[in-house]
Amino acid sequence: MSASPDLAPADASWTPLAPFWESLGTRSFVTSGDEDDRIRVRYYADPEGRTYARAWFGPGAEGPPGHVHGGAMAALLDESMGMAVLATGRVAVAARIEVDFRSMVPHGQVVTGELAVGEAVGHQVP
Repeated sequence: MSASPDLAPADASWTPLAPFWESLGTRSFVTSGDEDDRIRVRYYADPEGRTYARAWFGPGAEGPPGHVHGGAMAALLDESMGMAVLATGRVAVAARIEVDFRSMVPHGQVVTGELAVGEAVGHQVP
């Protein structure tokens, strides 16, 4: 097993967010905890209300030798989109995801993504 990744907030002003699957009483397809060798993720909010994901892809998410499988990256993208929507007080599912990969990501690396919702149409979470 790889060394434990540092998924602490990238900025001291960020506060942790409960993962959406806990809020909905379900579990995550993407990550199952700190012992998982595939994907680990933590979500945060900054004082301005922006939402972030800090993720680590382990050897269990390998595609091309030494790099993350594109499906693992797309799965994290899908889950992060759900988290971004939940941060607005809504729940949604992806109807379509299109990914254009720009470069390969080495596994074992921590990545940070800023999550944003451009437009939300629908019902508030009760």
